[in-house]
Amino acid sequence: MNGTKLNREIRATLAFVLIFGFTACTTTKTVVVSPERCAVGKNPTTDGAYLRTDDGVELWYKKAGNPKGPVVIYLHGGPGYNSYAFEKAAGALLEQRLQMVYLDQRGCGRSWFEGHPEKLGIGPTIEDIERLRKKLGAPQISLIAHSFGGLMALEYVKAHPYQD
Repeated sequence: MNGTKLNREIRATLAFVLIFGFTACTTTKTVVVSPERCAVGKNPTTDGAYLRTDDGVELWYKKAGNPKGPVVIYLHGGPGYNSYAFEKAAGALLEQRLQMVYLDQRGCGRSWFEGHPEKLGIGPTIEDIERLRKKLGAPQISLIAHSFGGLMALEYVKAHPYQD
């Protein structure tokens, strides 16, 4: 299977999407979520990188796999989970052909967040994905998602149907 056909097939698939629910926050309190609170046993400074957003969030991500393959960003479930388990379960297989990017969404896993809960919403998360795509220098990305990440993937595709 050539790379173009593989890329089209990946782009056409948004994985299995099971949405278990979403709770809206209406509090005006400040929320602090740090990597220490959700530690998964890895050192994020040597095993990944951080992307700082305009509103002060530090997003943890890790690139792994075939640097010549299509760029695929994994969006974890939650809200509140991380990308670690998926990377360990499926990473080795996917990384043979794909350039995988594991992203811990804002306020989750190894990403850092401090501020009003409305900054944890769908809109900011969608823009985080786009910001990461641009940081990676990828003209196009594919998404693989689990659970709540599937909702984020669908919202991203609605907001950015045609990437650079």
